[in-house]
Amino acid sequence: MKVLVIDNSRWWGGAEKNLQALIDDESTGNAIEFSVLSDYQMAHNAVFGKFCNVRYRFRNPYFAKWLDSRYKIRALRAIRLIHKSLYLIVAIIRDNPSIVHFNLYRSSDKLDIIVCKLLRKKVVLHIQSLANRVKVDPLTIRLADAVICVSESVKKGFAFVGDKYHVIYNGIDRKYYDHIRQNDARKRLNLNSRSIIIGSIGNLEREKGHDVAVKALKKIIDDGYQRITLIIVGKDPKEDKSETKRLEALCKASEVQDRVKIFSVSPEDMRYAYSACDIVLSLCLDGEAFGMVPVEAALCDRPVIATNVGACTETIIDKETGLLCEPNSPDRLAQSIKILLDDRGFYYSIVKCAKKRILEKYSASVYRNKITDIYKDILIKRSA
Repeated sequence: MKVLVIDNSRWWGGAEKNLQALIDDESTGNAIEFSVLSDYQMAHNAVFGKFCNVRYRFRNPYFAKWLDSRYKIRALRAIRLIHKSLYLIVAIIRDNPSIVHFNLYRSSDKLDIIVCKLLRKKVVLHIQSLANRVKVDPLTIRLADAVICVSESVKKGFAFVGDKYHVIYNGIDRKYYDHIRQNDARKRLNLNSRSIIIGSIGNLEREKGHDVAVKALKKIIDDGYQRITLIIVGKDPKEDKSETKRLEALCKASEVQDRVKIFSVSPEDMRYAYSACDIVLSLCLDGEAFGMVPVEAALCDRPVIATNVGACTETIIDKETGLLCEPNSPDRLAQSIKILLDDRGFYYSIVKCAKKRILEKYSASVYRNKITDIYKDILIKRSA
């Protein structure tokens, strides 16, 4: 079986980690021959080349980025989409895949999907965003042979009903999260070994709720917890670093600037960021489509406090494998943090139960097997 995976990503995130888990040849063996088609070479998609053939639609990444930056200009957008689809035709004719899997589906994939169907290829759409963040094109959904949603929250948001719509939770490969001693992690990241460190993890965007963590920190310090440090770990996607500046201003206004560190790490060093923490926060205000933070933190033996919206309500069982609190509520967040700090028995119970559940329900092998079953199913329907 040959599968061509369309990689639309621009950075390393949950969708890309899942693609890595899917094509990792140590687990899939030779049963499926994967190839990946990306727009242009970026640091993150070079990882895929360790496991399969990777090709790029644009040889000149600077030209591709220039087109991306002018996406609102209709003529340039059309040129970009036509160029991508022409290259896709060449790739399909050359490799002759049975299935084309759009790993990070966007409505802008419409022309590509039409091309695939005209060339009589099976199409799998993988939706990894909530309905309030992306649009789906009705025609592409009808043309698809299978639609995969990364959570029930995604499926319900789009009101998908029918046999071709599937919920497959993201898979995480344990081998990428080997145990790291907390002191070693802190030394690598230049963090105080004696502090209680709370980590708010996620890109520096308003909807990630990092400002809620800053406000909760202020309340905790005022309640007498003096050894607390907050680290905010994530990349600021804006060139002007406006969100970083906004958070720094909030820290100064709250008089906690000496207790907060804001920085980003490489994908390889994210496990050090988790291991350096005592408690990990995932505070998205409007919910995550899946959210890798709770599962990654669990594999690093760290308890998670998350907002009770989106898929975190699926990946976390409140008071059993983590704590859930109302979004945008510094009071509730501060209360949850203090519960974990004050009750070490409860703290370690959360850690143990969360890791057990993640390994059973969200492992890479479970994820691969379910994806493979869908591939086989849609090919059987074609032969029938």
